Amino acid sequence: MNGSLRSTRLGALFGTAAIVFAACGGAASAPPAASPTQAAASVTPSAASVSFKLTYGILNSFTGDLSVVGPPWDKAARLGVQTINDALVATGLQNSITIDAKTEDDTGNGTAAAEAATKLIKIDGATVIIGPCCSGVTVAIGTATTIPAGIPVFTMGTSPTVTALVDNGTVFRTVPSDALQGQVLAQVVAKALGTGAKVNIGARNDDYGTGLSGTFAAAYEALGGTVGETVLWNPEATSFDTDAQKVVSGDPAGWVFFEYSGTWPKIQPALERTGKWDAARSFGGDTFSDSEATPAGMHGTIATVKGGTGYPFFKAAWDASPITDVKYYGSFEPQAFDDVIVAFLAALAAGSSDPAKITENVNRVANAPGTQYGPDKLADAIKAVLAGDDIDYIGATGPVDFDANGDPTIALFDVWQATGGGKQTVVETVSFGK
Repeated sequence: MNGSLRSTRLGALFGTAAIVFAACGGAASAPPAASPTQAAASVTPSAASVSFKLTYGILNSFTGDLSVVGPPWDKAARLGVQTINDALVATGLQNSITIDAKTEDDTGNGTAAAEAATKLIKIDGATVIIGPCCSGVTVAIGTATTIPAGIPVFTMGTSPTVTALVDNGTVFRTVPSDALQGQVLAQVVAKALGTGAKVNIGARNDDYGTGLSGTFAAAYEALGGTVGETVLWNPEATSFDTDAQKVVSGDPAGWVFFEYSGTWPKIQPALERTGKWDAARSFGGDTFSDSEATPAGMHGTIATVKGGTGYPFFKAAWDASPITDVKYYGSFEPQAFDDVIVAFLAALAAGSSDPAKITENVNRVANAPGTQYGPDKLADAIKAVLAGDDIDYIGATGPVDFDANGDPTIALFDVWQATGGGKQTVVETVSFGK
């Protein structure tokens, strides 16, 4: 998409009705052509007193149901670290400010993830956690480890339960909450199936599945639609035939599923055995995007960042990286990249890697007002912060503005249709702002 919103018709299934979304404002002007190298910037005298070591703890799923996203998100976070180190060299600060990263596998399990987070903090010295990718794991590590320790966490978990955490302002996310995704998907389904159509919902019984199915149902019913059966299943079950029979019961006009791509191959055969399920009348959330397990014909939504003015820089850095054995998954890699840079800028504004001081300065460097700087101008952003200027980081994801709960205030969503084999066609891109 390269910086512009792409909008095409959804075809016969979706008709010609327009989807109405809240207006999105405050777009940054387009930066110069992106390059992975940093522009040189002189350092102000105040920089002489700045000295700290910042260690990131990257906590992602390398095993478990979300293992497909661990390697690309880890690579994206490390590209953020490299971008910072390049900027420190450009400003001559590489000897006074040290940036490092350690990685642990959260396994998709809350208990194991809490132990991994404890290791990152107490043994590796991490004062910022990037990840995890699962909402339930985010809640688990927050409750057990990071919130009591006051460690800022930049999570990829999308459930509304993350917003509701009593976290003392330590949990942030550049990925939009499912409270937004549920509303967007509800409008997509209503447009496709017609006003008042009945749908059945099938979802995994965890924070992701219950949270997103609840926000979708409320939004869909507010639009005049009807929700018939809502079936919550145990993703660890060995058989899904009973669940599948419930999901297809009652002659619905369509189905909405909230499940991880690692579990879906166990569920789809059960749906097919009913003889009543149709992928072309099915809709899914972000975890179905770009997955080889997603059946051809299914539609869905996913937050996108390709309209972000810093995206070309990030993608150029990704393509130029010597880490060539990691596939670009297309789901939240730019957010992981931006999270790393925002945390660094907050530490720089604090002049310290102390977690409490980082937390206090996140909004200072991420939110408007302030002079806008993208990742391609990070060296200049460093100079501005050290000069005491207000800055507004505009990242690979676009504006990185957090609300009082640490959630993003603006999001773009792609509406996609799967064509099989892990491929999809983006049929519309829409903006949604709070």
